[in-house]
Amino acid sequence: MTATNDLSVGSATLPSMTNTTRLHLVEPIPTWRDLAGQLSASDIAFLEHLESNPGTTATPFSLRIRAERMVRRDQLAATFADVPPPADATQVSHWEEDTDTSEPERHFWGTVRDVDGIGVQIHGFQQADGRVTERCITVDCDLGDIDAGKARAVGSAFLAAADELEQLQSAGAVAR
Repeated sequence: MTATNDLSVGSATLPSMTNTTRLHLVEPIPTWRDLAGQLSASDIAFLEHLESNPGTTATPFSLRIRAERMVRRDQLAATFADVPPPADATQVSHWEEDTDTSEPERHFWGTVRDVDGIGVQIHGFQQADGRVTERCITVDCDLGDIDAGKARAVGSAFLAAADELEQLQSAGAVAR
């Protein structure tokens, strides 16, 4: 009886060799489930939904990356849980690593002035040591067609936001 002369490594087959047997070296591909012990129940449910829903474009690799980010998000939240939000913040995001510096930071939002669906808002970034490194005015809207009255109201909201930003700057806050 002749032994198989192929040597398989993963998906590659090396040239035939004499008097050898077939050897399969298969490393398990890491999946998001390898991290399940570090994920919350809601994160697991979300990943399972993505995994089982044929309408999503989720791949095993993309699910693994998403799970790694969820674990990192939770690690950062635990590490910086004692950092209070800026005094003017009405909402803060989760901690994340800045793409340029890899330093932990979070977004925060302050006062919102809403004019018929056009939001004029203070937005900023807070570092892990509590410092605010940036504040600015953001606009959330689909302007479409606006009449003169609405334009004046939006202008008034911008002026009020600019006044607030200047007050924060004079109190030592950073703006861009």
